[in-house]
Amino acid sequence: GEGVSRTTNGGTNWVMVTDPSPSFAEYAVYFIDANTGFVGNQGLSYTTDGGNNWVNSLSGVNVSDFSFINSTTGWFSGRVGRVYKTTNAGVSWTMQFEAPNFLESVYFVDANTGYTCGWNSAVYKSTNGGANWFALSPGTSGKLTDISFPNTNEGFIVGVAGAVLKTTNGGENWTLMPQPSVNEMSNTIFFSINLGYVSGYDGVYITTNGGSNWM
Repeated sequence: GEGVSRTTNGGTNWVMVTDPSPSFAEYAVYFIDANTGFVGNQGLSYTTDGGNNWVNSLSGVNVSDFSFINSTTGWFSGRVGRVYKTTNAGVSWTMQFEAPNFLESVYFVDANTGYTCGWNSAVYKSTNGGANWFALSPGTSGKLTDISFPNTNEGFIVGVAGAVLKTTNGGENWTLMPQPSVNEMSNTIFFSINLGYVSGYDGVYITTNGGSNWM
């Protein structure tokens, strides 16, 4: 949001840290450990001291989401339609993919298999660590905002008008699940094919049966 806050007691209290980019709202945040992390907005900033000081490392990339598989290897998506990768904990980034659509989310299950999604029903998949990408067909229209895969083949995407899409075969086919809300869903995380959460403009919803029902 408008700045970055940190907690050291599990969320009971929050303290504002130095704003890495006061001119812009922050869209995405990811920390490898208590000290090293990244914040994205129009550009990308990183810290190695828990947010006390920041270094602006990239500009004009419009970061929307981060995904790391370990302490050194990760990706970020950008609303300029690009995916970047690092293999040295963010010291340097390499652009791997440029799509004709704004990209809202990226999610890598392991070192090889990853997905990204965005506007105009865009969904793409990589099976070689982001070196190459191919388009998937989600069977719906509109903006897709976030993606989560608890394993290589089973995953979920959320989007506008409360859309929740589910695949059980690595994105080859998608099923439109019951909507938890008619409003846009902005984030999702699934810990298994059954247990997951989605959040949006009017709250947070949980499912324990793979999206068939929501509370």
